[in-house]
Amino acid sequence: MDKKEQARQDREERALAEHARLAELFKTDRMAFERERKEAIAGIIGQCDDLQRRDQLNDLQDKIDCVMSGAKSPHNRLVLMQMLFWDQVHNVFMPALQMCQQIKPCWDCEKDKANKMHLRLCKKT
Repeated sequence: MDKKEQARQDREERALAEHARLAELFKTDRMAFERERKEAIAGIIGQCDDLQRRDQLNDLQDKIDCVMSGAKSPHNRLVLMQMLFWDQVHNVFMPALQMCQQIKPCWDCEKDKANKMHLRLCKKT
């Protein structure tokens, strides 16, 4: 077995052990579980260098926490997360994708003398 495969197996074993620990903590001490969950999420969001993006991620996590606080069953949690996912797809991802589709090369610009293509935002014609 090579080093890369061994490292993958080690990561997988650590992740499974951590999952088992958190699952047991969830069953025995929900407050401690919730505290660790929030700390882990804050740590991941805190790794983001872009302050605007970090604020967006914090706002999204606050929205998720607010919506999920009303979930009364595992099935309801699944339905609520699915609703939040599709809301993001329709209201964030798709508009961004449509904006990207409106980008076209600007060949007539004065800066293009050296045949270097650059882009400008404009509507498709």
